[in-house]
Amino acid sequence: MVEKKRFAVQDQDGGSASIELGDEDLVLRLRGKPITVKKSYVAGVDKTADLALGKASVVLTYYDLFGNKESASMAMVESDYRALKKILGK
Repeated sequence: MVEKKRFAVQDQDGGSASIELGDEDLVLRLRGKPITVKKSYVAGVDKTADLALGKASVVLTYYDLFGNKESASMAMVESDYRALKKILGK
């Protein structure tokens, strides 16, 4: 079993959230609600703006189990954004 990689993020309301990467999937925890998404269902990780203190506004776009395109907006450290984008290849 491979150790999960975890990124600390903030949701749109400034609340604490996280992204945990496993072998085949990622768990997005926003507003206390975990959302599990297969890595292959992630459509993109895009930076929308630069924020203060070396953070970036990021949108994670993915497809749910029913094929609906969903997105989640969050703030994260710039270096974590680049690492997440590289790991997911998006």
